[in-house]
Amino acid sequence: MAAHPGPHARKPARLGDKRTRTRGWARELRPAPEPARRASLRWHELGPLLLCRVATPPRPGASQRPGDRVLAHRNGLATDLGAVAELGPGDSLGVGLAALLSGATTYYALDTVPYSTPDGTRAVFDALVALFDRRAPIPDADEFPRIRPRLDSYEFPAHILTDTRLRASLQPERRAAIRAAIDAMRGAGRAGWAHGTGEVGLAYIAPWHDPAIIAPGSVDLIVSQAVLDYPPDLAATYAAMDAWLTPGGFMSHTIDLSAHGLALHWNGHWAYPDLVWMAVAGRRPYAPNRAPHSAHLALLRRRQYRIVGDLVEYDREGIARTQVAHRFRHLSDADLVTRRVVIQAIKPAHAI
Repeated sequence: MAAHPGPHARKPARLGDKRTRTRGWARELRPAPEPARRASLRWHELGPLLLCRVATPPRPGASQRPGDRVLAHRNGLATDLGAVAELGPGDSLGVGLAALLSGATTYYALDTVPYSTPDGTRAVFDALVALFDRRAPIPDADEFPRIRPRLDSYEFPAHILTDTRLRASLQPERRAAIRAAIDAMRGAGRAGWAHGTGEVGLAYIAPWHDPAIIAPGSVDLIVSQAVLDYPPDLAATYAAMDAWLTPGGFMSHTIDLSAHGLALHWNGHWAYPDLVWMAVAGRRPYAPNRAPHSAHLALLRRRQYRIVGDLVEYDREGIARTQVAHRFRHLSDADLVTRRVVIQAIKPAHAI
C-alpha cells in the first residue's frame, strides 16, 4: 500500500508491435511514444505543489522555488505548518526542505525506492537557501510554459512568507540544524534516517510500507506530486494519510491520470480489459492504478473531508467512449477527459 515514488522511477518500456483485430481496445496495442524527459515532467508539466515548485534546473541555482503556499492561501488553508509529510519525493527533497526553511518543524519523506542522496540533498538545500535569501520569484509561464495551474502573480509570496516569519525560520541556528539532519543521512545510508534537534526534525524512509511509521494525528500537511496515480490499493493509501493528519490538517495532491506512456492515447489505459492491462504492465514494479478523478474525490468524501481546491486539466484528444473497456463504462464524461488534477482537502476538525 506504499505510495509509488513518483515519476523518478525507471521509465516504462515501449510497447511492442503486437496488433490484434478484436475489440475496440485493440488499436491501443500499438507502440506507445516514449515519454519525453520523464525526470523533468514532474515539474514542467504536472503542476505546482503547495509548498514549492521544483523544476529541472534550467540554470544554476534555479532548481527550487518557494511558491505554492499561494494555492493554500487562496483556498483559505493555514500556511503556518508544524509537521509536513511528502509521498514519493523522488531524488529531490526540495519540497520538505523548503517547508523547513519557511517555518515547518518536521518533514517526513516517504518513498518506495531510496532515490535521494546526501550530496544531492545538500546541494538542493544550499540552492534553496540562496533563493529564500533573495526572495526569488516563482517560475512563470515564460520559463516553464506547461506548468499548471497559472497563478495571479509570480512574485515571491511576501504576503505569506513575510520578512518577520522568514527572519525566524532562516536563523543561522535553524539552517545549521537542517544541514545536520541532512548530514545524518550519510551515516545512516539511503534506506532511511531520522534526525531531530530542538529546532527541526527530518525523516527519510524508503521503502515504507507500514502506516505506523508516523504517529497518528501528528501531521499538519501531506503533499504528493504524480504519486497517487500509482498505489494499487488507493483506499489503503488514503486511509494511512487520514490517520497521520491532525484534525483540521489538510492534504494537497497533484495527480496525473494518464496512461504514462503505456498506450497510444493519454487515456488509452481505460480501453484495456484487466487481462490485457496485466500483459501491458508486464513485470514493471509500478504501473498506473487507472483510478479516475472521481475515485479520489469519493475516497475523500467518504471520510467527510472538505474539498477546498479541485483544479482540473481536461484533454479531449483521447479515446472515445465507444472504446472504453467494460470495467470503466461507469466513467463519467468528465472523468474520461480529465488528465490531471490538483486536489486540496481538509480533514474534519472532529473525529468521525
